[in-house]
Amino acid sequence: MVGKGQGELVIEAIKSAISSCNLKRGIVPSLDQCHTQVVHALQTTGWLVSPNSHRCRVARRIAFIDISAVQANRKIYVEVKCFSDPKDTDEQYRALGQYVTYQTMLRLQKDMTPLYLAIPSRMDNQLETVFGAVLGDLHIKFLIFDELQEIILRWNE
Repeated sequence: MVGKGQGELVIEAIKSAISSCNLKRGIVPSLDQCHTQVVHALQTTGWLVSPNSHRCRVARRIAFIDISAVQANRKIYVEVKCFSDPKDTDEQYRALGQYVTYQTMLRLQKDMTPLYLAIPSRMDNQLETVFGAVLGDLHIKFLIFDELQEIILRWNE
């Protein structure tokens, strides 16, 4: 996008993530194409995955976090992003904005359940760029998964 700074793009992404969930019209966001692979990867490591997205509501804003999972006494939420083009910065902005929005909504609800961003292994190279720096600067928890093997390669707290 020409003429827009990084901050403006993140703000637009946050607004888009918030407004994409409109309960009155019955709109539920579609799942990313790699959603099933992330579910299988979690199940393989012993997580019990809820069949439904986690609904998060703050005032008139509603969001649907892709995955809610439990293992032993630990619960997590996972937002899945497939990143069809690993170098598409707009897609990265949207993912970061959505994550930050969901994290803030959870905090406002006093829900301290950790939120993770699921990132496919083909994004590994991007973790050495600005995208990776932003993940670190914002303390974004994420997991790297292999889409073909349906396994979790690493967790980043």
